[in-house]
Amino acid sequence: MAVHPDNAGPFFYVLREAVRILFVDDDPILREFAVVNLASEHAVVDTAKDGVAALEAIEANTPDIVLLDLEMPTLDGFGVLKALRADARWRDLPVIVVTGREDVDAVDRAFGAGATSFVVKPLNWRLLSHQLRYVHRMATNERLMAESREATATQLMRLASHGAHFIAQALARDPTLRPQAVRFAQAADAALKRDETPQDQAATDKAAADNAAADRGWEAGGHHVPEGPQVAETNDTPDSDEPGDDETGSDETVRAA
Repeated sequence: MAVHPDNAGPFFYVLREAVRILFVDDDPILREFAVVNLASEHAVVDTAKDGVAALEAIEANTPDIVLLDLEMPTLDGFGVLKALRADARWRDLPVIVVTGREDVDAVDRAFGAGATSFVVKPLNWRLLSHQLRYVHRMATNERLMAESREATATQLMRLASHGAHFIAQALARDPTLRPQAVRFAQAADAALKRDETPQDQAATDKAAADNAAADRGWEAGGHHVPEGPQVAETNDTPDSDEPGDDETGSDETVRAA
């Protein structure tokens, strides 16, 4: 049974973090109830009457959480989920589906389409507030972890790039360091790939491509990594293996004169 805030006691509003909620339902009375029961000093509640209006609202002002009815005219909740998960901008947007029937197949289908959680009508607004708070926290923590992983991957790739240039310069001076350089490169590559998510892999591949382009530019500037031991070129005349060729020849010319 739905709980009205007037009868819920002084601690009804549990949404104490700043959050924007989009409530999508074709029932105008339920939309009004959502605003009355969920809006607070910290929570802003927007509403949409169908799936098309929901997508327009999300495009105009991205919410933190979407409460989405599954059964609506024009575009139902399944269509909205499909559109959201097909767009990289909304792929991770938390969506709690709302259904008026205890239909396990509908819930399974919603999760298969990308739903985050679900609730069943009639709504208990206080319990729904707690669920919204939990889902919002979970989504925020996941976003912060993803940002931290991306920052770490970027720092590692930057260090790897600097290390690659340092090793290239060292090999240019002493090509005998090549075996140690190969072992270092293999260890660094293994460290970068350890526990790497698909998103991290994509970021790593992009950074590696950028580094490869930078290395090509570095080599085009006249630098290169030697493929094996090389003798530095000089302008001096090489010493002959036969002793005294030049000096002996010069002495004989003097004595002949």
